[in-house]
Amino acid sequence: ASGTLNKLKLRVEAAGDEPSHEALRHRVEQQINARFAVSPLVEIVAPGSLDRFEMKAQRIVRESSTR
Repeated sequence: ASGTLNKLKLRVEAAGDEPSHEALRHRVEQQINARFAVSPLVEIVAPGSLDRFEMKAQRIVRESSTR
């Protein structure tokens, strides 16, 4: 092991009628943590701002940092 932890970063589109982005972010963080025992970094973005694809499950971006 390299001694560094991977971080799960999620970009989540808020629904147009979502009253609180902070509440949505908190709810997503709790649900991901409960299901996968991972503490994600959740960013709430505007409706329609994420690209659309047929196979969204394949939309995984692995970022690596070189130090």
